[in-house]
Amino acid sequence: MDKQSPLLKVIDLTKSFFTDSGVSSVLKKISFELEPGSVNSLLGSSGSGKSTLMSLVAGLLRPDSGSILFRGTNIAELDDTACARLRSRHFGVVPQRGGLLPYLTAEENVAFAMNLAGVEARKREITAHLDELGVAHRSRHFPREMSGGEAVRVAVAMALA
Repeated sequence: MDKQSPLLKVIDLTKSFFTDSGVSSVLKKISFELEPGSVNSLLGSSGSGKSTLMSLVAGLLRPDSGSILFRGTNIAELDDTACARLRSRHFGVVPQRGGLLPYLTAEENVAFAMNLAGVEARKREITAHLDELGVAHRSRHFPREMSGGEAVRVAVAMALA
């Protein structure tokens, strides 16, 4: 039986940032594969490069070197528009520091994310996403009216939508 090709394959990924004290190498020749249908976790201490790696995989940052193959397409070689299109169709990104638009309610934030992804935002689906994460009761609340945990769950609902 033929082995299915990996969903995501990262090959020799390297990323550095320029700081006041010089160059800071965050990731050095990272390689891994994720198989379709698998469940994976990314663990590491604070500052170890987890968010940088996820930003690279989602096409939010560009690597210094290496390849990021998603279904055979090298994300590192895509332009910003193609990356945004790929991200809107295949990746849900929840920023560390929120990501909710402060002037929109929870349901409006989810609807906004759905519209960006080219999905018709229907009340039933919006409510289902919020309910799945236990925040449907906050659907008409603004981010400033939610706890930090509730806001993160709304952001996850946006990513799932």
